[in-house]
Amino acid sequence: MPLIINTNTMSLNAQRNLGANTNALAKSLEKLSSGYRINRAGDDAAGLQVSERLRTQIRGSQKALDNVQDGVNVLNIADGAMSVLTENLQRMRELAVQAANSTYSAGQRVAIKQELDARAADITRIANATQFNGVFLLNGTANSLGNFTLQVGPNNISANDTIDIGATGAFNAVNATSLAVNNLLVDNIANSQATLGAVDAAIDTVNSRRGLLGSVVNQLSSAQENLQISIENLQSAESRIRNVDVAAESATMARNQILQQSALTVLAQANQAPSLALKLLQ
Repeated sequence: MPLIINTNTMSLNAQRNLGANTNALAKSLEKLSSGYRINRAGDDAAGLQVSERLRTQIRGSQKALDNVQDGVNVLNIADGAMSVLTENLQRMRELAVQAANSTYSAGQRVAIKQELDARAADITRIANATQFNGVFLLNGTANSLGNFTLQVGPNNISANDTIDIGATGAFNAVNATSLAVNNLLVDNIANSQATLGAVDAAIDTVNSRRGLLGSVVNQLSSAQENLQISIENLQSAESRIRNVDVAAESATMARNQILQQSALTVLAQANQAPSLALKLLQ
């Protein structure tokens, strides 16, 4: 190789390698400091696209999980209110059984009638007061909305990602009128027995509704478990693509540090090479 001064090819080569090693070291430091293998599209364009799609599914699934829990809360509120309705109906049944006995006077039957009416009024009051976030659940208002749909999946496929809990009849009205327990009569044995039959029918209706609520809660619990498993697996897949392997990247960083230092040493030596020409001129 000729000895020249104007163009130091060895220095240029050393500079190029030093720049490449410095850039590689900077990327290693960026990955280790951020915890991500992919920090920009240039790091892995295809991996970035897959990772972002997985993140979309993860975030959608997490919000759907919140929606499912809201649905469970709605159903639990409705079930809790209907448990109180059942207590009222059970007391009304006791009063009907009591009035069906000939040992009670007309005045005592009036007192029984008054409590029956009070219990029936309380059933209607509870039905009109039970609500979640402004939506009344037991007076038929929820059904008047047309549906009560929960988004239980991360996507927009209705058959797979939504559940209409209103379509099950879970929110049909359960006031005293719909249960046919308003204005019950206990003024004689026959009417008392008729009242007993009406209250039994109302209890059966409420029990059936509570069983329906329970089945929908179980359905939502299944959806909740599925979402939790899905989120776990999606996060695991996204992590393998996006996150950095700290052990492997630490080894890469150490190699890049050594190469950077070596290139810097070689550059210093290459910059001294043209000075050899001076010795020839002495």
